[in-house]
Amino acid sequence: IGWSAFYIYVILRLILGLSYGGMLTGGFTYAVENSANRWRGFSGSLIVSLGFGVGGSLGGFVVTAFTNLYGIKAMLSYAWRYAVLTGLAPIVIMILLITIASESPIFSEARRRGSIERNPLASLFKPPTLWIFLKLFILMFGIFIIYAPIYFLYIPVLSAAKLPAGMISYFYAIISLFVALGGVAFAVLSDFIGRRVKYFIAALFSLFLMITLFFLIYIGFLLCNIIYFYF
Repeated sequence: IGWSAFYIYVILRLILGLSYGGMLTGGFTYAVENSANRWRGFSGSLIVSLGFGVGGSLGGFVVTAFTNLYGIKAMLSYAWRYAVLTGLAPIVIMILLITIASESPIFSEARRRGSIERNPLASLFKPPTLWIFLKLFILMFGIFIIYAPIYFLYIPVLSAAKLPAGMISYFYAIISLFVALGGVAFAVLSDFIGRRVKYFIAALFSLFLMITLFFLIYIGFLLCNIIYFYF
């Protein structure tokens, strides 16, 4: 389709992002509302961390496999479409599962009692709900600010190290596996030590890793520049 292909792709990705947001929030709520009170922290943490981790890992392995099969030139030209199409499989499975699943008991009970908000968006911006929302928003915003540099910075770092594209996607898959393992561990902890303590421990751990990674990357680039300049 010529020059318009890029803009069509961007528009479709924006639409996909909207639907992905609906699936993520809907899946999280559905899992929590179908869990026993004792394990709601575990269920909520598990679906996010395990979903991100395992899904990202499988995506990384798929890209690695297609890159090794077709080569980097073919991947940049046409084969990337095959890798994207593999994402249809879990969506089809998810649709089939949700069609045979029953409504969550908490939502069903709230609807039976007539206690569902008619306009939840408007109620969200009224005190005292507004103050709770702002605190949670800042908390979650901080989580993603901490998470994004650690998770996405490795791509330009590995690219600068002249690693092959297939190797970069392989590293992505391995990193995602560790995200899943860490998510499962902290999900279990949340139901024993509490959500607040778990978050505090995870935040301290992330802060330590961010400082460590910064200096490792800084020293690595510094050494590369010194070696390049003198040798």
